[in-house]
Amino acid sequence: MYTYIYGMQKDTKNRFQIVVDQLVEEVQASCKQRRLGEKDVSRLRASVSKLITDSVAITKGRKQRRWASIHKMAGHYTASRYHNSDITYRIHVGRAYETLVELQYLTEVKAGVYSETNRFLTRYEATDKLIDLFSDAERVALHQSAPMRDDAELIRVQLRDENNRKYLADYDENDDTIRMREQVAFINSVLAKNEFDLEMTRDELETLEDRMHQRSKERNEGDGRLRLQDSSLYRVFNDTDFTNGGRFYGGWWQVIPSEYRTRIRINEKRTVELDFGTLHPTMLYSEVGLKPPEDSYQIGLFPRSSTGMASLEAYRQLVKRCFNAMLNAKHPLKRPPRDVDLSAWGLKWDQIVEAIFERHKPIADQFFTGRGLLLQREDSDIAGNVMEDFARRMGLVPLLPVHDSFICHHGYENDVHIAMKREFKKRYGTTVAVKVKRWEDDLTHLAYRPDESSAFDEDIIELAEAFK
Repeated sequence: MYTYIYGMQKDTKNRFQIVVDQLVEEVQASCKQRRLGEKDVSRLRASVSKLITDSVAITKGRKQRRWASIHKMAGHYTASRYHNSDITYRIHVGRAYETLVELQYLTEVKAGVYSETNRFLTRYEATDKLIDLFSDAERVALHQSAPMRDDAELIRVQLRDENNRKYLADYDENDDTIRMREQVAFINSVLAKNEFDLEMTRDELETLEDRMHQRSKERNEGDGRLRLQDSSLYRVFNDTDFTNGGRFYGGWWQVIPSEYRTRIRINEKRTVELDFGTLHPTMLYSEVGLKPPEDSYQIGLFPRSSTGMASLEAYRQLVKRCFNAMLNAKHPLKRPPRDVDLSAWGLKWDQIVEAIFERHKPIADQFFTGRGLLLQREDSDIAGNVMEDFARRMGLVPLLPVHDSFICHHGYENDVHIAMKREFKKRYGTTVAVKVKRWEDDLTHLAYRPDESSAFDEDIIELAEAFK
């Protein structure tokens, strides 16, 4: 039995608001401080809403707890281009969070640490008292019916401090940032007029959440939550000159494991994913007036897998990660990327580096120069132009970006294919390969017959007409 999460959305929104009203009143009544005024009550509602959705919008609950995280440093809540001033330390932490802990709706699992050598946020969980305010179905539907993330800043600069920790930096506005912000705002306005969802069984949804949560614990990055309400985008650059990075982030479809993308539905219709093939090699070879090898990630080595015969695609992905690491690094690397285990393949890093240099002699001078981040600026510009141009040409039809690929309604596969090739040729004057992954390619769907119709959906057309 396959279900769509957002099918329960309307009733859950009503229930969610009832629970928020109840908890806001309890916080007001229980707090030793004076009751808040009208403006601050609105802020309290926003804080209570966030604490509930971050901790309750899960599937297993009592079987397997999944913690959420909260900033408890006052400096985090200073109003800036990156922070919503409606969420304040005094109300979010001092009033909402601490009182809900006292009322036993939340429990603190692990205190946060903020030091030069280690840093992670305070972790907390919903208690049975809070979980019991929602049915199992409502808790699943909270994935999408919860309030959307505040994306006030659509153009972001993320740098690293002296301890290699990431932080968001301020920057000066210019014509380029204004233009890019307007483009992202338009793309988000198109996304907001459509529904994006996962089609899967309850057990599959639980497995997905387990994987995301486990990955976040292993990497100490966030809380691994599946937040289907996060359907708007922003761009992230790696310098204040806006020459490095610039890729689109923010969509929930970007953080799920890649094999689940075939389960994504746009307005309840199946999708396909179109991917620029060997994009960065093609861009680099075009600069020297050459075509790239037929497969840039086939480098002539014959690996041995510790688990038997390695799959060709798995090996290809390993080479691709090494290729990109060499392209992104600003100096020669003594070891492979952290997520690459060459020993399982019977290979050494020096072998991989030498083979990639040999395979790509015409562009060998680009490795270990940091050129990859410059190429990310170029490929993200291409992605933005494809999404904007396609939406305007096709009547505000949405595309879901995953770096250099796009997920779209299956009926628009050929149109997106043309749009991607057209934009690349306009910029580089040459062709680029485009690969397609279809819903039918997911073998787990063999027991579930796809809708073979490739006709455009009337509901998409109606949305486009209403938004003109």
